[in-house]
Amino acid sequence: MELWKGIVLGMLQGLTEFLPISSSGHLVIFRYFLGIEEAGVTFGVFLHLATLIAVFIAFWEDILGLIKAAFRLFASIFKFRSNALKTLLHNDPYVRLLILLLIASLPAGVIGLAFNDLFEELFNAPLFAGVMLVMTGFILWFVSKLKEGDKSPEHISVWDAILIGAAQAIAILPGISRSGSTIAGGLLRGLNREDAARFSFLLSIPVILGASLFEARNMIYSVELSGGVALIGGFLSAIIFGYIAIKLLLAVIKKGRLELFAYYCWLAGVVTVLLIK
Repeated sequence: MELWKGIVLGMLQGLTEFLPISSSGHLVIFRYFLGIEEAGVTFGVFLHLATLIAVFIAFWEDILGLIKAAFRLFASIFKFRSNALKTLLHNDPYVRLLILLLIASLPAGVIGLAFNDLFEELFNAPLFAGVMLVMTGFILWFVSKLKEGDKSPEHISVWDAILIGAAQAIAILPGISRSGSTIAGGLLRGLNREDAARFSFLLSIPVILGASLFEARNMIYSVELSGGVALIGGFLSAIIFGYIAIKLLLAVIKKGRLELFAYYCWLAGVVTVLLIK
């Protein structure tokens, strides 16, 4: 693969992974128009890891808090101190957030594994991705008209986490935005815009990590050593543009202008459908 194609795919992965415009949909469509048959298992894993690094950079304080919370949680479990565990769940915000993120990750994991063959077929269907982009536009337009809630992260319930996780599971379909769906789920459950976005970004960590591990299983059988320059270019491009996308989306959400992304999704989806037909 040429360097410029690696950089373009890295840029697309970084921007679309976090902007509510569907990374999977854009990669399916751009691979079709750029004539890239298969970017490769190694390339896909590295792009996912790059976007994970972008989240770590943008939310390092929250991630450090979650890592410390995991140690506190494991310590309570291994000591078999039920009272200490109950205290942590009720009084430690990061332990509670960690549990909720794990719960919200389950629907996507279960559905992804159960229907893996179907999703692989859809990832070779740019027309389907174009139609789903139009659907993403309607989702974003609808939630942009909702009155902002006032629920704080401390009041997110298990049921809230499950519903947000279900929204994320639907976003496995190429063209349906993961960040858009989870932010929409958070807003529908009464979260304010910034906290809905924060929960969405943190929720991307187990999903991206899981997707990387799932793809990496094939690296044992198909190690690709060629195209190293394109790999490095795509990796760095995904980190840079992923970080930019996170900051941009937070700024747009703060101003309550999610409908701007709806207009883009409609345009991109319609153009894709017309060109492919």
